[in-house]
Amino acid sequence: MTVDRTYEEPGERQRRFEIFKDNLLFIDEHNHPKNNHTYTIGLNELADLSYEEYQAKYLIPSIGENPLFSSGRGDELATEEHGDGDLEQVPDFKDWRIDGSVSAVVNQGSCGSCWAWAAAAAVEGLHHIRTGQMIRVSAQQLVDCDSRSSGCEGGSQSRAISYIQQNGGVDSAENYPYTGKKGVCRTNSVVAAQPVAVATDALNRIFHLYKGGVFNDKCNTTVNHAMTIVGYGVENGQDYWLVKNSWGFNWGENGYVKMARNVNQIYGLCGISSVAVYPVKF
Repeated sequence: MTVDRTYEEPGERQRRFEIFKDNLLFIDEHNHPKNNHTYTIGLNELADLSYEEYQAKYLIPSIGENPLFSSGRGDELATEEHGDGDLEQVPDFKDWRIDGSVSAVVNQGSCGSCWAWAAAAAVEGLHHIRTGQMIRVSAQQLVDCDSRSSGCEGGSQSRAISYIQQNGGVDSAENYPYTGKKGVCRTNSVVAAQPVAVATDALNRIFHLYKGGVFNDKCNTTVNHAMTIVGYGVENGQDYWLVKNSWGFNWGENGYVKMARNVNQIYGLCGISSVAVYPVKF
């Protein structure tokens, strides 16, 4: 196995080599026939990380605070009730890869997004089982948009699935690709398909008296007013959301406001991306 590594800090290469050697000794000791283990360990892309670094980079201490499923526990997951009816008999062997219900393995990188990938894979699998179609789900949307989780700092797969349910769905990985870092929640891929209900901070006095143009003034992310995004575009080089208000035709541009889009803020300008929701069907 060959892994490309570049260490820029002086002495870092030697420090990593010492960690690598320590891990190699640990592997050799574990795999010795005298130990009679039922599994082996070996070198991989994480072999130049110390055990402490591995824990800090890849593990989420609080992940067990919420159950993975509403009622599933241990071996009972195998007999969890399904909407299509109970299984008459639980098979002795099951591998959903054989059925095509499991997408390709990914590398989350340095972002602590395992919770998002786990939820995405579960949704992908169920969708394939129900429809026969394998559509890669956007883990990046969960990282960016699930406000009850903490992006690359960790989260909960149960909260991620709850977000998908409350959001009325989730984008595909093709439309909303993985970047390996938390970014601004993108709504334009959804708006291209339908209007989206949002909420914003409207305390700003300028917003109170807004007349026209792309609004990009300072505001908070604590939202206090609901509106609807009905489109998006670019005006004088500034990306904007076209937002329908409910304060009459004389406010703004005939009752609409253009709010700056693609700003460098996690929840969008004035928190406009923080609680975006849209229906799937009625």
